[in-house]
Amino acid sequence: FMTFYVLFEMNEEYKHYLELRIQYLTEGDINSNPQTRHSLCIEEIPRELRSDTALYRYFDSLFPGKVHSAYAVLNIPDLELTAAKRRR
Repeated sequence: FMTFYVLFEMNEEYKHYLELRIQYLTEGDINSNPQTRHSLCIEEIPRELRSDTALYRYFDSLFPGKVHSAYAVLNIPDLELTAAKRRR
């Protein structure tokens, strides 16, 4: 009987979690910037697109009027050093 009860409660909690998750994904969090739900991290960008302007123009050509901003983050030796240490 105890196993059935625990499984039932877990199932109910999971349903509640799904409701909250769907609500968060559709409406977002009132305490966070809505832009964070639509942000991307893109790696191995071609050299000709490694500037904020070039990257913005490229994505704006793919999705006209839908791009909020684009930033190319380069020259990050501290992060690369930390990543190399982590891989060891």
